[in-house]
Amino acid sequence: RFIMTRDYGPLFNYYSKSWKFFLISTLLLASIGFIYVLNETPKYNVSIILTANEEDQQSSMNSGLINTLVGGNSRDKFFIHEFRETLYSYDAMQALNNKENTLFKYFGSLYDQEKQNYEEIINLKVILQKIKFKFYGIDYEYRPNLYVLNTFIKGSISIEYVPASNFIVVSWLTSDPKLAKSTIEALLTETDELFKERDKFELDAKIEYLYGELKKNQDVIQINSVSRILQSQLLKKSLVDSGGKYKFKTVRDFETSEYPIYPNFMFIIL
Repeated sequence: RFIMTRDYGPLFNYYSKSWKFFLISTLLLASIGFIYVLNETPKYNVSIILTANEEDQQSSMNSGLINTLVGGNSRDKFFIHEFRETLYSYDAMQALNNKENTLFKYFGSLYDQEKQNYEEIINLKVILQKIKFKFYGIDYEYRPNLYVLNTFIKGSISIEYVPASNFIVVSWLTSDPKLAKSTIEALLTETDELFKERDKFELDAKIEYLYGELKKNQDVIQINSVSRILQSQLLKKSLVDSGGKYKFKTVRDFETSEYPIYPNFMFIIL
């Protein structure tokens, strides 16, 4: 106890006499945090809740038997992974840009009308990349293109899966809620169209095969089994050919937070 008093006593006395220093330091840091908050752009949360289409799942109930007969692949078990990879895919981004000119919407301020090209994006990360590729003998330029747009979308749109309800929450923390909503909405449409295109060819092949099995089979039990599978595949084809959503449906439509949720004022100040 004597040693502790001898070692820490002077330190405690110093702190007790230096309250002005701590007060000024605290006020200074709080002021910096306050200025930071004032200069940050307020951001709103735009979100929509989806789930797998029950009709599509129902039409795929016999997928195990289909796999045995025609070598198909069951995708429903990994729907969330398939959904995420498809929405984030380059194909979906390319289709979106072709219809919505999304690249110009987000990077139009960098477009040079005279050169008919986008100006290069320069920041610390790009400079480090330039140095890295210089060693490889590669001239690195970071100009807005579909790859840059795809990276931007991946970093902006959040996809969260809720296992308890099988819901998928697609959201975007943004300073422009209207633009973010229209982008997510259009991207979801293109994602569903990609699902349709990928499944249509496979479905046509399966249906043709099953019709052939019905014609050449004489066994009643076999015919009944093939007929049930064919019925499910025809139902799935009708979903693909319909104008509605195919792989997923909306549980709760788009909602935008009433007030900005970023930056968190108290968190920054603390």
